[in-house]
Amino acid sequence: MHEFEAGPNRLLTLCGQHVYLLSQRAVYWPARKTLIVADLLWEKDEAFRLQGLGLPRGVLDDDLARLQGLCRQIVPQRLLVLGDLVHSRQGITEQVSRRIARWRRDLKPRLVLVPANHDRHLRRLPESWGIELAPEFLEEPPFAFAHAPRASQEFLWCGHVHPVVRLRSGLESLRLPCFRIDPACGLLPAFSRFTGGAVQRPRPRRRLFALAHGAVVAL
Repeated sequence: MHEFEAGPNRLLTLCGQHVYLLSQRAVYWPARKTLIVADLLWEKDEAFRLQGLGLPRGVLDDDLARLQGLCRQIVPQRLLVLGDLVHSRQGITEQVSRRIARWRRDLKPRLVLVPANHDRHLRRLPESWGIELAPEFLEEPPFAFAHAPRASQEFLWCGHVHPVVRLRSGLESLRLPCFRIDPACGLLPAFSRFTGGAVQRPRPRRRLFALAHGAVVAL
């Protein structure tokens, strides 16, 4: 990590390892120089448009720019995606594939995918994307990585749930993406902003960290 260590991000110590919960919907593991994200869902909006919905364009460009900016800021050696890289085969048009390939040429770290349900829609990933496939359950003690929560002997990082919290003030309520840290599992918020979310409830020994105004806020 660079000068933003003292910024709006949250440093945790889990299983003897330092990890940063980042306000940009990601986790950084300094010991392995690994940036971790989940649920990119590339071109979910394109798939919806192909079904006749008049959604505005620009979601993919925004997601790619945010991810590129984060990699330039942190300079990881590896970008680890915890599943649902894509939404569906229909949304990955030739134009979309070329756009991602151009972006990938400028991305410095290795790009490693822990595949998930949506990723199976593609028979194979385009070679021009330069993506390495990991097992669906990747163990790197003291951590393990998967797309969805599952049993693990190591502390598990995953996505899939798209965790959010609902904050209330009088008659008004606000939903914010969040990290959920349980004793044996850490849930990442969806990196894509074009997603729904499952509201998380407080429980004993559970920590929730909302993403609000560019900061990671402990609740």
